[in-house]
Formats: sequence, C-alpha cells, structure tokens
Amino acid sequence: QAARLALGVCHPYLSRATPVLLAAAVTAVHDPSPAVAVYGMHMLHHLATEGLSADLRWQSELLFGICSRLVVGCDASAWHVAAPTAVALVLAIEASSDPRSPRCHALLHDLLFEVELGGHKASRRLPFLSPSVLPALLERLGLTVVRHLSRLLPLLLEWLHSYDAPSRAAASRGLCHLITRTWPRMPRHAPLLWQHLVVLVAKETAAAAEGDASTVSAAVASGQMRAEAEAAGVEVVSDALAAAEARLMQGPAVTGSLGNTASASTPAASAAAAAAAAAGVKNKQSRDSGSDAAQDAVLVHALHACLLLATCCAGSQAFWAAVGDTERTLQLAGHAAAHPTQHSAQRAPWQAGSDDNGQGA
Repeated sequence: QAARLALGVCHPYLSRATPVLLAAAVTAVHDPSPAVAVYGMHMLHHLATEGLSADLRWQSELLFGICSRLVVGCDASAWHVAAPTAVALVLAIEASSDPRSPRCHALLHDLLFEVELGGHKASRRLPFLSPSVLPALLERLGLTVVRHLSRLLPLLLEWLHSYDAPSRAAASRGLCHLITRTWPRMPRHAPLLWQHLVVLVAKETAAAAEGDASTVSAAVASGQMRAEAEAAGVEVVSDALAAAEARLMQGPAVTGSLGNTASASTPAASAAAAAAAAAGVKNKQSRDSGSDAAQDAVLVHALHACLLLATCCAGSQAFWAAVGDTERTLQLAGHAAAHPTQHSAQRAPWQAGSDDNGQGA
C-alpha cells in the first residue's frame, strides 16, 4: 500500500515527501524477498523519474551502493524492474552530463557482467535492451562507450540471431543506437557488422525480386557503378521500409519511425542498404500473422543499421570489400545452417560476436 501511495505523489508535492518515501523504499529494497524488494524498486524509480535530482543527491553514496546491489546477483523475477531502476537513479543523481562519469561506466560494467551470465535467456536480455536501460546509458556515455565495445558488441551480434523476434528487433535497435554514438570507431568493425546484418536481413525480408541480389552487390563492390546502384538502391530500400512499416501499422507500434531514412541517406548508404535488402530476398519463408509485426520490426531496424553503417564507413575499403563479398557470406550462412556439425569447430562470423581484445568486434 505504501508503494501505491508513493506512485500517486508527483511533483511539486513529491519533494516534501521524498525523505519519508526514500527511507521506506530503501528498507523494502533490502528485504530478502524479491516480491517485497520489487515494491521498493518501483518507489525508487518513481523518485528518480518524477522527483528532483537535488532531493536525492544528499544520499548519493547510499543510492549508488543500492544501484550496484540491485544489478549484481539480481533475482530473475526482479531483473525487469531492477535494471531500469538502477539506470534511472544513476542518471538522476549524477550532477553533470559528463560522459566520462565513473559511476555511469561502473553501472554499465555491472549490467554487462549480468547479461554475459544470463544473456541466453530472453527474460534477461530484453530488459537490458529496453529503451530505459541500454539506449539511455548510450545517450549519456556517448563516444566513451567504446571502452565497453569488446564486451557489448559480441552480445548484440549474438542476439541478432536469437530464436525470438522481439530479441532480434531489440538487438538491431540497440545496434543502431551504438553505431550512432560511436560512429568514429565503426569503420574498424564495419566488415564484421555487415556480415551479421546481411545474414539477418536475408532471414527476415520477404520483398523484392530474387534476381536483384547479385546485380546490386556487384554494382556496390565495383566502385565504378555506385552512382548507378544508388538509383536502384533508394528504390529498393524505400520499398522495403515502406512495406515493413505498412505491416507494422497493423500490429504493435515500434518506437521511432524509420521510414524517412532511405530518402535522407548518402549515396554510399543507399547502395549498401540496397545490397542488404536485395540479398535478403533469397529467403522467402511464409510467416504466420501473429509474428508479422515483430519480424517486420527486425527488418526495419536491420535496414536502418545498414544505412547508418554505410554512412559512417563510406570511405572504408574494408567495408566495401565486405559488401562485395555479400554473396559468399550468404552462401556460407546457408551451408552452416544445412550442415551444423561441420561448423562446430570453426565458427562462422555471424555465429559469434568477437574474440578480440580490441581486434574485430
């Protein structure tokens, strides 16, 4: 009942009640029962999002300790509340928007530690990929998130090929945010990212003519025909995005509209995304109506990631070499799916994230 009353108090009355509500929330969070601790997390999240930051900073050290305790070793039944609460608290308490904030980086470190242990479960990865957790942290950290790339990228690339469409959509959306925030470093990772994205699009798309794949890929790879590929590329990408968003309008909405991405893209982005869209039509599997919206969301975000990646890496020869090798990448993907035992010892690039220490993804 105290939690329900607390959630009903809003600004400007919340400031006067903060000392009392904060004491009750901290007491509930430390309860050994996850069912009781969740109520305290809801109260802390309400204080962080609806109240004033100055009302919480006087207990900043205590709250930072609680954030770490919420995340590390969190019970599975409370993870979907603990992760957003910890992020909201840290972002609210930090006085400045300094992207080098050690507390924000420490929180991301703890979050990555937990999802590395339980990321194979959808109940763990989906809350981590929700807009209030990973995208919120990426927005605050900006380019400084590159210090976590060796841990974050392999997870995102693995989740791009998850068995459930919501995880694939969330991972591709998270990858879009990551490319946007760390674009100066993307040319180094572009070839591997392209291999994952083009395989993802190949599995998801169900539009365009099958014969366009080799034509567009060859045009992009040649370098001399990029201008010619642009005209076809804009049309292919626009059609693919329009078809996907048209289907999305009939189901659950996806955060953010990406329909204008193709028209605003550069020639390199149009050509590269055209290669992904055209190559992806090789797999035309029928889909039931219940999963159409989620699968179309995957396609929209994956194409958006292709456009962002090509925009950042337009001058990278290694990236365009990977684009030119799209046909071989798809053939290897099909062979790995048909003969999984032959690929158990040697992992294909789309089957794992990275084994790098700053090398690769």
